[in-house]
Amino acid sequence: MRKIFLFILAVSALAASATDYEALRVKADRFFEQKEWPSAAAMLDLMLDKHPDVASTYGRAIVVAALRGDTVAEMELMNRSIVNYVPFDSTFAAVRSVSFSLGKTNLYEDFLLRTKMSEPWLARTVDAYLMRYYAFRCNPAKMVEYSRLMLKGMPDNVDFLSTLARGLMLDGNAGGAIDTYQRILDIDPGNYDALLEIGNYNYMCWRENKSDRAALSRARAALSQAQTIRATPYVSETLDDIDRAIQNFANNHK
Repeated sequence: MRKIFLFILAVSALAASATDYEALRVKADRFFEQKEWPSAAAMLDLMLDKHPDVASTYGRAIVVAALRGDTVAEMELMNRSIVNYVPFDSTFAAVRSVSFSLGKTNLYEDFLLRTKMSEPWLARTVDAYLMRYYAFRCNPAKMVEYSRLMLKGMPDNVDFLSTLARGLMLDGNAGGAIDTYQRILDIDPGNYDALLEIGNYNYMCWRENKSDRAALSRARAALSQAQTIRATPYVSETLDDIDRAIQNFANNHK
């Protein structure tokens, strides 16, 4: 009988705790929506006291701290998440989600940069997140900088090379970009994006200089291979244009 009584008490306590947590969540949501950041921070802190392993709560709490200009609290929350075995990938994703939803993507960037300074052992992981962030923002200088940082440890990583190539192209360094795409093909001969970029680049070079038959041939070789991997109307039409140009060139030089 005593065991049954204790079990009922335990269940009741759990139910009460769940109800309390839900009440805190509702208040935190309301304060967050109303942009009452100090109150939101207080509710989120109480939520973390009860459940210190929830990444989404850390995400909101960190962004709220940033909005309040409390960079110390940001890093304390990051450290707290690590101590409570929250995967840092999950925390980063949560901060990204919240800051992007507010239209304040810079908060995510600043948080990553501060984390890199505060937790040096996470530097390489953070650099990878920064690289992807700058690629999303189409920031060519940073794309080049961070992809090169990542390539120091993994020189044959196709994702890092692709970001480098895109950054170079956006920065106006088409030659460097094409060299990088060729390097990707040396590693992965069937890389569709690299084939498409090389093909399109050479096709545009030919359109600017109709006497450049070598560029036309390079464009056809790359785009033909791309078309066998993933057929698209655009590539098909481009190849038709190239074939007509090659035929015209042959007819004019008989």
